Amino acid sequence: MRFVDTFRPMYTIADLNLQETDLKIAYSLSNNQGMEDAQGVVDLAVRAEELGYDSVWASEHVFNVSYVYDRIGDKPYYEPLTMLTYVAAKTTSIGLGTSVLVLPYHNPIVINQRMKKNRVPYFQS
Repeated sequence: MRFVDTFRPMYTIADLNLQETDLKIAYSLSNNQGMEDAQGVVDLAVRAEELGYDSVWASEHVFNVSYVYDRIGDKPYYEPLTMLTYVAAKTTSIGLGTSVLVLPYHNPIVINQRMKKNRVPYFQS
């Protein structure tokens, strides 16, 4: 059984009976949790969209190398923008964002183009 098949939130968005302006619910993708298959991370984003989540977020932690290694060992750590590009190709309406992105390590022109194409919320150039 895949992890995404067991992903059952305590409440769905519909259960909460919220108005659209009341609350935005997001999910932090497991791109840095050592999941063996990148497809599993994307499946979580697709499932979040199906459940009505507003957005999904990926993160990058280049300064916590020893901490990350202690936590996940040699398992994969997926680069957030690449993961969000894959998620954008598999979803249609869910917002995408990065909770941590160390900008000095990236080319600003490339970041600009990737974020505009990936529907990253609130990003405008």
